[in-house]
Amino acid sequence: MSTPNRPFWSGLPARILGTVIALAVLAVLMIPPSRDKPADSENGGSKNKELTSKNEDSECIRDLSRLLNGLQPGRLGIDSDSADLAIELNRWFSKCGQEIDVKLTQDENTQRELLSDEIFTRTSAPRFLPEDAAHVRLCLLADQITKHVCANMPDETEQAVDLFQYVTRHIMLMDEASNTLPKTPYEALVWGQGTAEHRAWTFATLLRPLRMDSFIITPTSNPGYWVVGVQTAKGEVLLFDPKLGLPIPSLSGEQTTPFPTLPATLAEIKKDGAALRALDSSDLKYPLTKEDFAEFSVSIIGTPSLWSRRMAELQYMLDPLLPIALYDGLGENALRPNASVQQRTIAAGKKNQLWQSEQIQIWKFPYEQLSALELAKQDPDSAYALQVQIFAGPQLKKVSMIYDEQSQKLVRDPQAQAPTVQAADTTLHAVRIEQLQGNHRSALKHFGPILSAYRTNATILNEEAANYAALWAGESQLDIHKTSVAIDTLDRFVATARQSRTQLVPLKEMRHSATDLKMIAQIVSEDFEDALATLKAANRDNPSLRYAYLIQRWEQLFKSADNPQAPSE
Repeated sequence: MSTPNRPFWSGLPARILGTVIALAVLAVLMIPPSRDKPADSENGGSKNKELTSKNEDSECIRDLSRLLNGLQPGRLGIDSDSADLAIELNRWFSKCGQEIDVKLTQDENTQRELLSDEIFTRTSAPRFLPEDAAHVRLCLLADQITKHVCANMPDETEQAVDLFQYVTRHIMLMDEASNTLPKTPYEALVWGQGTAEHRAWTFATLLRPLRMDSFIITPTSNPGYWVVGVQTAKGEVLLFDPKLGLPIPSLSGEQTTPFPTLPATLAEIKKDGAALRALDSSDLKYPLTKEDFAEFSVSIIGTPSLWSRRMAELQYMLDPLLPIALYDGLGENALRPNASVQQRTIAAGKKNQLWQSEQIQIWKFPYEQLSALELAKQDPDSAYALQVQIFAGPQLKKVSMIYDEQSQKLVRDPQAQAPTVQAADTTLHAVRIEQLQGNHRSALKHFGPILSAYRTNATILNEEAANYAALWAGESQLDIHKTSVAIDTLDRFVATARQSRTQLVPLKEMRHSATDLKMIAQIVSEDFEDALATLKAANRDNPSLRYAYLIQRWEQLFKSADNPQAPSE
C-alpha cells in the first residue's frame, strides 16, 4: 500500500536481513520523499530545523538498525531479550513513528466478535509486548525459509506441498505425553520437535509470506482428528494431515513419486471419500471418512501479535525497508483492503459451497501455547530454561597457549591458571538457524565443535547438544547431496546416541527421524530396494499408518516396468 505520507525511510532499499545497516549509506538515502524543501534556504532557522530533522532521522534509523539486528533469528533469546527489545520498540515507536496519518485498522468489532475477552485484551494492547518481539523474529525466519524452499517455484500447489514436507521433516512428531515443553513455531523449528498442532501452526506461518491462507478443519463427528486446509488462488482448499505427515493424496495426482505431490481438495473429499480410503492398509484404517466432512468447524490460525494494530503500524513503517508479513488483520484494515482474514475465510467457503460463515472460529491452540511459554520463561528452573541452556551451548574449555621457541609450536602456558569455560562462538541455536535457512555447508562446519565439545568438556548439557548435532549433521550432508556420507552418519547416530540424562532430548523420535532421512537418502541415490527395506524395518519396529501407506505406494512404484532396479517380493 502506498500513500503520500510514508515514513521517512520509504526510499531505502529492502536490504537488512542478517546485517547491520551501514549508517553512512543510510544517511544519504534517508531523506523523506514527501517532505518539502525549506522555502528560504538562506534562513538560518530553517537550516537549523532541517539539520535537527536530519539528525533525528539518522538516530531513528540507527536505532531501528540495532533493533532489527537484535530481533534476527539466532540472536533474540541468546544475545538479546524479548522483554528488553519490546521496551526499546515502544521507545523507538514513540519517537519515530509519529508520521502515520492513515487509519490502518478498523476491526475492533470483528475482534470482539471472534476473540475471547482474554485474547482480545492482548490483541488490542496499544504498546508492544515481549511476545511481539518474538513474533517479529518468527516472521523474519519464516520469510527466510519460504524464500529458500520456494525459490524459482511459481506453482502455489508445489509451494504448499514443499513447505509442508519441510515442516514434517524438520519437526519430529511428539505425542502429548512426551511433549512437555510449550513452544511457538520458532521453538518447534529450532528444537526440531512438536505435536501435530505445532506442525500445523508452523505450516500456516510459512505459508503467510506467500499470502496463502490455511485453516484447521475439524469434523464435528470426530473432533479428535483434524486436517489443515490451504486455500489456493483458484479457490480450492488443499488438505494436509500433520499427524500423518502427508498431504491427503488426490487420486488424480502423480503416482510415480515416492511421496504424494497433489493434495486432495475439500470439495473432492466431500463428494467422494475414495482418497481417504486410499490411505487404508490391511491392518490400519485412516480415521476420517467422507461422512466426517459433512459437518465441521473452520478455525483461523493466528496470534494476538499478528492481528494487533501495533503490528499493523510497525509493518506500515517498515514495509518499504523490510517487506515481511508481520500483520494480517482479522477485519477491515488499510494494509489489505477488502481482504481481511475473516473476509477471505468466508469467501473460501462460498467459492465451492464448502462451509458457511457460522462455522468459522478462532483456533485457541496458539494462544494457549503463548500463555504456557510466558509462564515457563518466568521460572529459571523450568524444563524450558534447561532446554534453552542446551541450545545456548556447547560450553568449551579454553586453554591459554604460548609459543615455544625451542619446539617452534604452540604449547600450554605453564603459568596459566586452570582452563576457563565459555560458550562456543557459534551456538547450537545459531547453527540450527543456519540449517533451517538452507546454509548447510556452513552448518556442517559449525556442527563439528559441538560434536567434539563433549569429548573435551564432558558435561550433561554438552552431551545433549552433541545428540542434536549428530542427527542434524546427517541431514545437512543429505541436503548437499553427500548421500553415502549422510547414511553412514545417520546409522552411526542410531547406533551410538546416548540416553538423555535431562529427559529433554527425544531420542526415540530422533531415531525415527534418522531412519526417515536415511530412506530419503537411499531414494535420492536410487537405491530403491534398500529404501523399501529400510521402510519395512521401520514399520516393524514402529508400526504406523504413514509407514503402511508408503510401503504400499513404494512397492507399486518400485515394481514399475520403467524401473530396472525395482525389487521383487
